[in-house]
Amino acid sequence: MILNRIYTTPEIFDVTFKLGINYIYGEKKDESSLNGIGKSLFLDFIDFCLLSHFERSFSSRLRSAYNADLLKNISVTLEFTINSKPGIITRNFSEPREVVFTWEDDSDKIDIEDARNILGELVFNYHNYTGIFEPEWFRRLISFFIKIQKLHDEKFVNPIKYIKDFKVHQTPVYLFYLLFINNELPFNFSTLIQEKKSINDSIKTIKRFISRAYGVKDPAEVMKRIEHLDIQISEVNNNITTLSLLRNYDKLEDEADKLTSDIKQLYYENASDKKTIEEYNDSLQVSDRISSANVERIYNKINSQLGIKVKKSLDDARDFRKRLSASRRQFINTALEELSQNISSREKIIEEKDNHRQRLLSSLYSNTAYSDLASAYQTLVGYQSQREELISQTRLLNDLNDEFTKLAGKQQDLFDQLPAYKAAIEPEITNFNNVVDEVLNSIYPEEKKEFFSLTDGKRDNLINLKFWENVKHSHGKNIGRTLIFDFSVLFYNIYNNHKSPRFLIHDGIFDSLDKSHLIKTYEFIQQKLNDNYEFQYITTINEGGIVDKKFGDADVITPERMKKEARKVIGPKNKLLKADFYAS
Repeated sequence: MILNRIYTTPEIFDVTFKLGINYIYGEKKDESSLNGIGKSLFLDFIDFCLLSHFERSFSSRLRSAYNADLLKNISVTLEFTINSKPGIITRNFSEPREVVFTWEDDSDKIDIEDARNILGELVFNYHNYTGIFEPEWFRRLISFFIKIQKLHDEKFVNPIKYIKDFKVHQTPVYLFYLLFINNELPFNFSTLIQEKKSINDSIKTIKRFISRAYGVKDPAEVMKRIEHLDIQISEVNNNITTLSLLRNYDKLEDEADKLTSDIKQLYYENASDKKTIEEYNDSLQVSDRISSANVERIYNKINSQLGIKVKKSLDDARDFRKRLSASRRQFINTALEELSQNISSREKIIEEKDNHRQRLLSSLYSNTAYSDLASAYQTLVGYQSQREELISQTRLLNDLNDEFTKLAGKQQDLFDQLPAYKAAIEPEITNFNNVVDEVLNSIYPEEKKEFFSLTDGKRDNLINLKFWENVKHSHGKNIGRTLIFDFSVLFYNIYNNHKSPRFLIHDGIFDSLDKSHLIKTYEFIQQKLNDNYEFQYITTINEGGIVDKKFGDADVITPERMKKEARKVIGPKNKLLKADFYAS
């Protein structure tokens, strides 16, 4: 994926990108601050077109500008190519959930989630990959190539954990995919850990309910409470046999039993419908993509006319399957809505019946002598209800604990597979480190060899990933870790012709680096362009400070030259949005 052009409608800016380095330049004409002029905001526009979230927690600058009425009814369009094929994404800030997506000559207005899945396939899906890939990972993968500083975040902390919200077990899944290293074992481990967490949360919820409802905290106390209820139920039954007018109060017992039975049946029906909803949702994720062009190329080798006929047949079949899939999706969505309504209706009925049952039992008391059969039956039903509830919750708790134990055993099995897995991926790690060595020698020639490595994890972490660990406490060199690692990933994919973006975006990465590393990076980029590699490096940089410092005879990094080469020049008197906005 190469970025060609980004522009807004109505026009705020119109920027064409080139191969190689693309400066977003902060021009300093006086003593005014270069903060808040719109450099990072410009990169946010690119990220917005690449389907980033628009919530304030994810995109505070764009959201603040929108709330200040600077982006209302503004559309932003990104033109790009993937394998020389053109694509266009247009997204409006007033309707951020909808995307106009154009691929080659086909244009549609689609939901953002569908657009992310499409881009996941186009940008990242490498069909010869042996591990796990999901198109819905698009934002988790593309974020590696777009490092834009968020407000109040510490800059470029860790190139390995490039999304701070990643859990430690998640990082190898996505990072290994970016390196086209088989990620099946990390994926299985991460999925297992998430299942364990879900079960553990359910266990805590049940324990909390039992503790609050019955005042017991551990299984031994629960069993004692059940035994005590058995004694109380027996005593009440004995009292009922001695009371007269037994037949006059049969109705009370039947009504309470009927309410309990009805509630159980409604719970069962809701559980069944929820399971159906889950299965329907899973079925919507099944892909029905088919490439008639690939098949046509195969048959063309045999007979061109046959290839054309086969392609037409496949196209007809694909169109029919699309219509069938659309009809099926409409049917499923209708069914999902009906199921959800049924569940909601039943929950209201359950609440009404349970309130009725509670009113019947509200006069319960613990004495074993009763003035009439009504109070005796009320007490009996109350004790039986408590007993059944405790037994049901205890059984569910035991089942969850058993499942948790099974998962813990599977977790250990995955740890046992780790040595063989590490040995199997060692060649890929070595090949990647050869690229790391090249990039490091080009940009940090004074540093000794530093490599990407992995070690055994423990508990809920299968693998520890490490890179240039000895400099992470040095502010400048720690930032340099991201520079080296990101360029290494970019060129590892380029060298191996892997399917991935051919660009990097870094926001202010050179603010805390020595000018020598900026010059070395520039020279490295120019050398790769001379070697006919097609890629882009988009970075913000400020006039003043590092740019104004003298450094030998190098003239490639001067304010005049960088400003001339910049794709966009922004300054205190020429702000991107021509106005200030909140949280700028």
